[in-house]
Amino acid sequence: MERQFVSFYITGIKYCLDIMDVEEVVRETKFTKMPDMPSFIEGIMNLRGIVVPVMSVKKKLGLDKSDEIMPVSHTNHEVPAVNNTSEPPADGKTESPGGNNADSKAGEKPLESTNAKIAEIMRAKKKSAARKMIIVRIEGVLVGFLVDNLDRVFAIDEKMIQSAEGVSTNVDRAFIEGVAKIGEEVFIILNVKKMIGFDEKTFIKEEIME
Repeated sequence: MERQFVSFYITGIKYCLDIMDVEEVVRETKFTKMPDMPSFIEGIMNLRGIVVPVMSVKKKLGLDKSDEIMPVSHTNHEVPAVNNTSEPPADGKTESPGGNNADSKAGEKPLESTNAKIAEIMRAKKKSAARKMIIVRIEGVLVGFLVDNLDRVFAIDEKMIQSAEGVSTNVDRAFIEGVAKIGEEVFIILNVKKMIGFDEKTFIKEEIME
């Protein structure tokens, strides 16, 4: 089965998230600091009336304290042709900039929803901004992932995703689902559900969302 990913840069290395975990992409905006927050939570932002915690992916992965090492896979699988999406599909429906996929109309087909996300992501990439915010949903909680810059949307057969054991990196492997290799390019796939622990989810729900 083919999976689609949104890729982005952190310290010059390409990471990616499954597009099904991504709600939307917005430009970096002002956020408010709060006391006693985990060090990797930069603050909170107002997303159309919804309070969303902003996470520095760089700090969460510990890349603000050390130099990242380029990941290297230990396997030699041949990688099939990959659909690198630089523009939204011609038949895909698009949302208005900043539209929230969570508010999609009832009965919307999954493909149409995914195409709308791709269209929105590509629009966000074209807009000039120092950093981008990828809004993800982790077990019902919206979190803004602050990244250096967007790269692209690409698709790859899930059979070609390699184990995280083949990655040479300073990042905790608990955060890594696997590795996607396209030609000479290597993308580290992050496990969204592991990015926020139980204590942190409790803090967000009790101190931020309440």
